[in-house]
Amino acid sequence: MRTQTPLVTPVHFMNDTGDLRAEIAFTYDSSDLTSAEDVVSYANFTPTTGGTHVNGFIDGLCNFFRNYMNKIYLGEKSKITVVNNDVKTGLKVIIAAAHLNPVFAGQFKGILSNEDMYKFIKDLTMKSLEDWSKTSPNELQKVCKFIK
Repeated sequence: MRTQTPLVTPVHFMNDTGDLRAEIAFTYDSSDLTSAEDVVSYANFTPTTGGTHVNGFIDGLCNFFRNYMNKIYLGEKSKITVVNNDVKTGLKVIIAAAHLNPVFAGQFKGILSNEDMYKFIKDLTMKSLEDWSKTSPNELQKVCKFIK
């Protein structure tokens, strides 16, 4: 995964409960407006093609930015409405997750399917973005302007 023109310094966060662990870093590539998200993911040190860890991150990211943009950045009277595809355009992310008892699905066992991982990563993403938005308001504004 290459990022030619990073919009912001990569946002990095992690959590480890003892049973579940996740480390995530993402940014946006301001020169890549043609494609959706570019995701590199691992579960228990195995490369994955998707799964509950990826879905949890994407849903948490989209929920945070969609809510923030539509209610605060643009305002509720705006004629523009941000949707998930707006949030995913230009996204570059790497996700490393670990589960004490991983369950893999798919023909090549490349999809993590533990349901508790989805909620764990979605909640972690939304909480981490809330914290990041308070400590990096200028970076948040850059991302919002890019999404708009």
